[in-house]
Amino acid sequence: RGARVEGDAVAIGGIVSIDEGATLEGDNVSLGGTIPTMVGSVVRGVVGDRPLRSMFGFASRLTRAVLLYVIALLVAAAFPGALSRVRTYLGDRPGLSALGGLAILLGFAPLCVLLAVTIIGIPLIPVAALLLAALLLFGFTVAAGWLGERMPWLAERTPVKTVALGGAVLALVSLVPWLGAAALLFVAAFAAGAALLSRFGRTAAVAV
Repeated sequence: RGARVEGDAVAIGGIVSIDEGATLEGDNVSLGGTIPTMVGSVVRGVVGDRPLRSMFGFASRLTRAVLLYVIALLVAAAFPGALSRVRTYLGDRPGLSALGGLAILLGFAPLCVLLAVTIIGIPLIPVAALLLAALLLFGFTVAAGWLGERMPWLAERTPVKTVALGGAVLALVSLVPWLGAAALLFVAAFAAGAALLSRFGRTAAVAV
């Protein structure tokens, strides 16, 4: 009673109780619990689960966006020719590319089930997951280049510059909670379908 704490009070998986007449000058941090106080107590700062989760959630989305952007630039610099050819295929065959992307998303789980029924196939599941991640990353790069190609601000439309511009837009979209990640996944799968069907630019779209 009448106690005064000049620093912060932190509870992990529990609660921080402040009795009547007590004073907490720092932050009252409670992770996984509540922050009960009594009438007559003084709390200078309160930090609960929700603000911390929001902060960490935004930080993780921002880190993901920056990482995707950097990887896309590296892919564009390493494979400019393939990127341009797949982007052309995507523009010529958007419907077929969308079906290919849908097949990629829906077919991965059954593929893992088929691999899991055999002892030899079980070690291949992580390999399949890595291949899927690589394919989606390439698809993200293609989608960024396709989007950047259609923006009017570039005088010289090189693969790296178009990916840089379109990737910046997609990175901003990915910062939107929940919807951003879902939109990014479908966009990447859409372009990944074009990459897979064109054999990464080796097969040109045939007009019908």
